[in-house]
Amino acid sequence: MSEKAEELEESDVKSEVRRESKRVKKVEEYFQWETLKDWEKEMYFDFVKTAKKTWTNNGYDDEEVEKTVLNKISLLRFCIARDFHPEKAFKMWISWVEWRLEYQPHKIKWREVKNSSLNKCFYLCGQNKKGCPLIVICPGATSEVYDIDLMWKLAAYVMEKACRRADRNGTTQMCVIFDRTNMNNGVEKKWLPLYKQLSTLIQDYYPERLHQAYVLHMNWFARVIFQLCKPFIAKKTRNKLIILANQDHLEDHVDTEVYDPRNPHSFKE
Repeated sequence: MSEKAEELEESDVKSEVRRESKRVKKVEEYFQWETLKDWEKEMYFDFVKTAKKTWTNNGYDDEEVEKTVLNKISLLRFCIARDFHPEKAFKMWISWVEWRLEYQPHKIKWREVKNSSLNKCFYLCGQNKKGCPLIVICPGATSEVYDIDLMWKLAAYVMEKACRRADRNGTTQMCVIFDRTNMNNGVEKKWLPLYKQLSTLIQDYYPERLHQAYVLHMNWFARVIFQLCKPFIAKKTRNKLIILANQDHLEDHVDTEVYDPRNPHSFKE
């Protein structure tokens, strides 16, 4: 996508938001709210007060970040991610606040990542049958050398964009297609440190944003790698992984016109 095309898309999005936004505006409208127990809701309300007090007392000064990190639905996600344990939720939240203040992921522009070969490996691609934005990860899409810092920036850029889409359409969550087409042991080993980085990014800085992750072409070596990465993947996240024995099974979740594993457009120049 060119920078001009991105600007046009963002312009179209803004006009579309005004007309058709299904954004969840109240925490009571969040899809998990009704399943919470009374003590969990009470803990959440206390957590909101603590977060606001901490922001003020620490003297943070960034209106854009403040709007995000004190968003009531965002705060609920941290409570859910840490099973409503106050100290654990707060530790996770304050780490996220400091990351957003320092890294400023919402300010990353397409021009900063557009020349990376990793664009073939990590990108947005429509939505699944439930309306959740789709992120495609295809490690085998390029054999070029890449670095972790650039991968982190691209991943944050894509995650931010996916979150905006998910919030607009009211699903609030996204899905991932992990397509291992063209993977070999060499590529797998190169991606091992990136897997750890991605799991940290998704779990710690975008908690409860993942709806499901569909894994294609899981061979024996990939299963070994998965066991190595398993300690870095939270149980909640592992439970969202769907390993598909056959690529045709992806059609149960994603229409082929959105993503066809037999002809993944990530490999097109």
